[in-house]
Amino acid sequence: MYTVKIVTANQNEILHAAKSLEWKAAEKTIYADEHAGESLTIALLPGDTAYVVNGNNRTVATYTNPADH
Repeated sequence: MYTVKIVTANQNEILHAAKSLEWKAAEKTIYADEHAGESLTIALLPGDTAYVVNGNNRTVATYTNPADH
């Protein structure tokens, strides 16, 4: 189980639980499977950063959509 924490350009934070996920760099989008079996699509807007944290509370991945692109 993973937690996906999105920090928006405005410094808001959004958390999602996910069983598995895929990052598509060209799209700046995370595709995840939630615990309830539903699919989740998270498109990072310019300035957003996503942190993927595992069950041991370790950040295992960081994805960013830079504000300057």
